[in-house]
Amino acid sequence: NHTMDAGREGVISTRKIARELGCMAFGAGLNEVEASEPVYLQEAGGITKLYHATVFGTPEADEGIIDAPIRRRPLPSLLRYISPEGKPSATEFWVQQRRKDAGLLSLRPITGRTHQLRLHCSHKGFPILGDPQYGSEESQTLSMRLGYTHQRLCAKSVTFIHPITEEKLTI
Repeated sequence: NHTMDAGREGVISTRKIARELGCMAFGAGLNEVEASEPVYLQEAGGITKLYHATVFGTPEADEGIIDAPIRRRPLPSLLRYISPEGKPSATEFWVQQRRKDAGLLSLRPITGRTHQLRLHCSHKGFPILGDPQYGSEESQTLSMRLGYTHQRLCAKSVTFIHPITEEKLTI
């Protein structure tokens, strides 16, 4: 299963546990990987997700990989931060459009950490517009001026191997 953070929009897929279906979990045997491990499946290439994000500013490079480990803040906070002691986290990006103060990026999480895309963009200096937790003062000011009341992060597609037919599906 996949949960969508509040304030995000786009496609979302759901699944039943492979044991209930009596079949393979996204093309991997149950002895190799449990169906309840979507992060592992994503890292192993079993699930590919693509997002679009409107960001404050843009990266200098037209494409690249953001590799920055993510760690959870102490409870009761639900927020994360970039830390050498965090879990390995990587995001691939492509600049789709550049404007004066903002840009449109395609983002593909290589790993599947909570708040990964938001943290990685903010960490590299181009926070997602409308993000109240990880946005900069400047990005929040622009978001307010543009009337953005939620994060400008949209799940565009999810690609995976069908657990029964073994066909590659894109939603």
